[in-house]
Amino acid sequence: MKKTNKKSQLNLMENTLVLLIIVIIIVVALLFFMLYQKGEHDLTMMGTIELESMKKFQEISFIHELQCSENNVVRADCYDIDKIIAFKEILEANPEYVNYYKKIFGQSVISFAKYNPSPETKSWDQNSSWQGKAGIIIYNNPITDYRAKSIYRIPVTLRDSIKDIDYFGVLSIEVYG
Repeated sequence: MKKTNKKSQLNLMENTLVLLIIVIIIVVALLFFMLYQKGEHDLTMMGTIELESMKKFQEISFIHELQCSENNVVRADCYDIDKIIAFKEILEANPEYVNYYKKIFGQSVISFAKYNPSPETKSWDQNSSWQGKAGIIIYNNPITDYRAKSIYRIPVTLRDSIKDIDYFGVLSIEVYG
């Protein structure tokens, strides 16, 4: 009777060990699957944020408050410096306008940088309206606890309509997600 009891115990231990190994394999497979899904989700989120950046650029391209025009003809990818400065000042003075533009621009930071192409300077123009290398920030609504951030920079023409001079500029759009 003791031999049967020992055989039963061995069979029971074998079955338990097999079940334990199967559970470990399932847990490892689930971990790999979850890591794969997280990676796919991060890639999808980055793609969405990139598309959102391009969408913001398209929206900025068609805002009449910033565009430059000559004889009622709008120039492509051209922004009037005086309109940019006035737009920033109006947004700073009127919080209700900021709420309107939050619907359009969402969680982003939009800035223009002006480059003075003269051979003597070779640097960002540092006059009173364009402080620092970031240029002038016209819309600033970032989030602090973001999981992803996309920066989209586009070369544009910045027009000084008073001096009748065109500058090389960069429109920078940072979108948070």
